[in-house]
Amino acid sequence: MVFLSPEELHAYEHFTFTQPRLQRVKDLFIFCYYTGLVYTELSRLGHKHVQKGFDGMLWINMKREKTSKDFSIPLLPLAEALINKYQSKEPL
Repeated sequence: MVFLSPEELHAYEHFTFTQPRLQRVKDLFIFCYYTGLVYTELSRLGHKHVQKGFDGMLWINMKREKTSKDFSIPLLPLAEALINKYQSKEPL
């Protein structure tokens, strides 16, 4: 298995594509990286899944695609920023 080094991830996060489509794909990859969601879960993600948790922070609450088990993921600041970036546009 090949993993990104912290330096490679940082470079990727700060790279700006000139084509909006590629920038969106990059943003989706970064969002998945920081949330642990797989593509099928990301494609089902909606506003109803993002809720304020017991700690006052935003959390993603969904069911796993394969197992149908509930899971909760804290929304880290970078993932939250990406949600806010696309909130006025079409959903992530």
